[in-house]
Amino acid sequence: MVKFIQRLLIPRDFVFAVALGCCSMAQSQQDSLAVQQPEIVVMARPQKDGKIMLRWAVTTPLAWRKLNEYGYEVKRYTVTRNGSTLPSPIEKQLGIFKPKPLDGWMPMIENNNNAAVMAQSIYGEAFDIEGMDHLSAIINLAEEQEQRFTWGLYAADQDYEVSQMAGLGYLDQEARINEKYVYKITALVPESLMKIKEGGVFIGLQDYEDLPKPLDLAVVFFDGKSMLSWNYTIHNQIYNSYFVERSIDGVNFKGLNNLPLTTLNNGEKTDPMRMFYTDSISNGQTWISRVN
Repeated sequence: MVKFIQRLLIPRDFVFAVALGCCSMAQSQQDSLAVQQPEIVVMARPQKDGKIMLRWAVTTPLAWRKLNEYGYEVKRYTVTRNGSTLPSPIEKQLGIFKPKPLDGWMPMIENNNNAAVMAQSIYGEAFDIEGMDHLSAIINLAEEQEQRFTWGLYAADQDYEVSQMAGLGYLDQEARINEKYVYKITALVPESLMKIKEGGVFIGLQDYEDLPKPLDLAVVFFDGKSMLSWNYTIHNQIYNSYFVERSIDGVNFKGLNNLPLTTLNNGEKTDPMRMFYTDSISNGQTWISRVN
């Protein structure tokens, strides 16, 4: 099994689908290297079924590698109940989280690109990307560890189960509707090796909101083609990729992209506010498109 994962290649179609997004993240990760002290960043989202989804990550590749070894400690503090602040927060230990051992990834990686990318990012002896010679000018990552960090976090963003297996997510199934919590994530890396700032978030089930819909969807038609565009900047802290669907009757929609669409959109010739997708269509036919 170890030899298999050491030789694992990231599929070419996955690479092309996310290359531009990876380039964007690579730049942000390189920028993060200038931060004097790495920190843990946390997000949380309540669910209608009474659960709270937690996701976290650290801001530098080296800190991520250390945390994969030592782990994260997650605690929950009950701060308010029935609208009143408690005299003293109630602490609950939620666990220590690290990536699952290599054997635990093997059942998933054959059928799940995100799991394969994350497993390779963490455990691969050599981080090989199929077709990398052709993409090196686009991705242009200075070091292998930055490649692992960038691809691994992107894969975690696309699949919550993968993020949990990588020690980057937790589903709190014991939250109560009349309470609000502070979730605190602390690095277990010894401070003598690296100081990593803890992260936290304050949230409750009553904070649930529907996810926002993509805004300002527009289309321009050409001969046998249509170019869709929508505002992605306004929601770029919520969504980092999209799926486009098309229908003839407005009821039965068919996906046009099997892999998530991600954009860089920071070049001089692109609109930094919008994301674009070109679709082949039949002239004279009415189509209904939507973006998820």
